[in-house]
Amino acid sequence: MNQDVHIGDKLQLIPETFTDTEHIIDSRAPRKPMKCTVVYVHSRKRYFTVKFENGIMESFLMGR
Repeated sequence: MNQDVHIGDKLQLIPETFTDTEHIIDSRAPRKPMKCTVVYVHSRKRYFTVKFENGIMESFLMGR
């Protein structure tokens, strides 16, 4: 993941903690990126938190 993530950025990420309906029906279906907005960035850029369009929030580690 890009180190240059800022609060308010619009991203498309594949969530780790939930999935879309299509993947539940057929676990072989590829997981799709979902639209989200960055709501928090760790002060030392270790991770960031996003809020997906469905309201669920999830954190991701920053790439190195």
